[in-house]
Amino acid sequence: MKPLRLPPRFGLADVAILCLVGGVIATVVAFAREFEAPFVQAIQIDLRPTALATAGRLGPGLRGGPVYTDDRAPVEWLIDESIVKVAAEGSRGR
Repeated sequence: MKPLRLPPRFGLADVAILCLVGGVIATVVAFAREFEAPFVQAIQIDLRPTALATAGRLGPGLRGGPVYTDDRAPVEWLIDESIVKVAAEGSRGR
């Protein structure tokens, strides 16, 4: 096995700092994992009853015709056109 060769400006103090930072990170991760489980159990909410009740109130979807998503709705085209017009001509300044 070849010995580890550090860059010329990388000294023993740098290695010590890296070890300390690595130790702190490992400690924080271990602490978080140990205390995560009780919080998850306390916060966990069962959304199934709400989802089932909401699904029961849904009606059938509409059949046929175009779907006016944001990129196809007429009002979107008008707004986009006015924004481009103001950008091209400059501020209208009121």
